[in-house]
Amino acid sequence: MRRILNTLAIALGSLWSLAIVWAMFMYMCALLGMQFFGGGFRYVKADAPRSNFDSFWPSHLGHGALVVVFQIITTENWNTIM
Repeated sequence: MRRILNTLAIALGSLWSLAIVWAMFMYMCALLGMQFFGGGFRYVKADAPRSNFDSFWPSHLGHGALVVVFQIITTENWNTIM
């Protein structure tokens, strides 16, 4: 068990640089999405989608741009009602 944990620690240690690049990519895409789509759509408060690019951090308006970019990358919450 100790060998497995040591190997896992070594593997995770080498993934930090990839995690930093991924975080910077998400940050840039969130800012770009806010620049293109932020505030561009006017909804009645009851009809507003929770996922939007109107704010960077999650707020009372719904998910923030960072969460939306994460949803797009992981293909989460793209369910459609048939």
